[in-house]
Amino acid sequence: MIKNTLLIFFLFVGLNTVAQNRLEFNQVINISSDTPASDKDTVPQNKVWKIVGAFSTNSSYTNIWINGLNMDPNSYYFPYWLKEGEIVGATENWQYATNQLEISIIEFNIITD
Repeated sequence: MIKNTLLIFFLFVGLNTVAQNRLEFNQVINISSDTPASDKDTVPQNKVWKIVGAFSTNSSYTNIWINGLNMDPNSYYFPYWLKEGEIVGATENWQYATNQLEISIIEFNIITD
């Protein structure tokens, strides 16, 4: 009985002393591609981005660009999390400049305890 109590006590203390990070809401970011080959945005240091959705007027010609991969915004599952240093953008085929992609992102600060 005493061994079990001591075991539970040390497990509880040990698990609670591990440093963890918290996320704190910072801002909402909207990225759009209203020009061919739009700029790419990099997740800043000590931030995390949560892509919550994207809408394209024509997914055949407009894509989400994440770390070098082009993804169809209408067939991709959200949310999608990005850590600091990762790159996201909205790209479109230069021949179809009337198409537009909107990416909705929530930015969080990483709070270390």
